[in-house]
This record gives sequence, C-alpha cells and structure tokens, in this order.
Amino acid sequence: MRIEIIEFVDEYVEYFKKLNYEWIEKFFKIEPADEFVLSNPRSAILDKGGMIYFAKCGSKIVGTCALQKVDDKTYELTKMAVNEEYQNQGIGKVLMEKAIQIAKEMNLDKLVLYSNTHLITAVNMYSKYGFRIVQKDEHPTIRANIKMELVFTNELKKVNIKDKFNLINDYWKPRIVGELNQQQVRIVKIKGKFVSHIHENEDEFFLVIKGLLKIEYENFIVELRQGEFIIIPKGVKHCPIADDEVHLLLFEPATILNTGDVKNELTLETPEKI
Repeated sequence: MRIEIIEFVDEYVEYFKKLNYEWIEKFFKIEPADEFVLSNPRSAILDKGGMIYFAKCGSKIVGTCALQKVDDKTYELTKMAVNEEYQNQGIGKVLMEKAIQIAKEMNLDKLVLYSNTHLITAVNMYSKYGFRIVQKDEHPTIRANIKMELVFTNELKKVNIKDKFNLINDYWKPRIVGELNQQQVRIVKIKGKFVSHIHENEDEFFLVIKGLLKIEYENFIVELRQGEFIIIPKGVKHCPIADDEVHLLLFEPATILNTGDVKNELTLETPEKI
C-alpha cells in the first residue's frame, strides 16, 4: 500500500473535519475548541503560520495531521487522525515522520502535543519517536490530560544538581532534570512521612544527596545517608521518612506515579521539568 503525504488544499477541507470527528467521537466528545478549529482550519491554523497534511492512498484521503504554531521555535502537533478502516497499517507513523521532518527542516527547538493517557497506543507511538512527558499547561480541550514534547537539540548540557535543588521550595514534589531511554532523572526535597505505597510494575532508585533518609518497610526500616542509594523492587511496600529536610535523586520510568497504588493530595500525575 503506497501512502502519499500531501499539503492542504481546499477541496480536502471536509476530510480534515470528518476524520477528526470520527476518532474524537469514538473515545470522547466534540468540544467547542474542536468545532472551531475543524470548521475553520484556514483561519485557525494556516493563516497563523501552521500547516495541515493529508495521507492519501490512491484517490482516497485516509489520514491527516496539523502543525499549529505556538511561537517561532515551537509548533504543536495536533489533529492527527486516521480512517478506522486504514488503522494499524503504519499511516500514523508516516504522518508523524512527516511532521518531524518538517520540524527539523524549519530548525524548530521542539514539537509539543497534548493527548490522553487512555490512548495507550498513541502515547506509546509518541514515546517511540522521542516525545517525553512534561508538565501540562492549560489546553482548550478537557480530554487533554497529558502533554509531551520532542526537543531537537544536539547540545550536550551538564546539569548542576545543587542549582536545581535551589529552584525547589516545597516538599514531596519531584522535578524532572533529565531523561534517557524512557527513564527520568528526578530530584525532590522531602520532610516528614510520606504515604506507604507499592509500585506494581516499576523498580525505584533513591540516591541521598543530602540528609538522612529512612525507608520504612512492613517489618523493618533502612537508613540511608548522603552518598548512599537503594533500589526498591517493584511490588515492595515502602514509605520514605525524613525527620529533617532530605534531598533525593530518583531514577525511574517516565510512567511511574510518585504515590504508586495510592492516590491522595500528594499524588503528582505529571512532574514539572526544570
């Protein structure tokens, strides 16, 4: 099956709306922001410096996506949709690769996108192309509960951990300071007693940068001092405790939830990147 990617032309404007309506209504509902953009793609996207592409199979339009301008160095990848009859045939990947190609040709700093954590297949595809979860900001649709970005840079940057900790003025809120291989390097200041919890599918790495950390297990407590680390296996119930302020470096999967199987006021869905 040969897929051709073409730029927006007025004769295909209805496909942009129809394809997006199909997938949105399948999982969610059309919101006012959707209605406006999909009914007015020229004024909402094109006239503001954005682009719209279509995937064409023979004479049939089977997919679409858009690059919406955020600023001169950042675009949002949005309104990606593939006809249900043509899904699982790599069309989404072809559209994604086109968007990334255009972003690189434009010498952008990054692409961003907003999605929903229930769309597991889509989020996994974004991750495979290098998109990483970042702190979500405001978005005009309710369904968008996750933000991801793909940063285009070959610059090797060193990170000063002390400087990063100086940016933190609260406790129990991890910040992302690095990413590699779908893992995240996070730092956090803690004080007091956390919630006892389990991570069913992920191991955790704790390195004490400053202070005395206690890890309370079901039948014993382990103490860690500056320069010491521990790996907590998945499925093991534990509770971090800090009598005085402790600085920690964590290394864990990007998908991990800080409170594991517990959800309360300390749960942080999407840590901030600093």
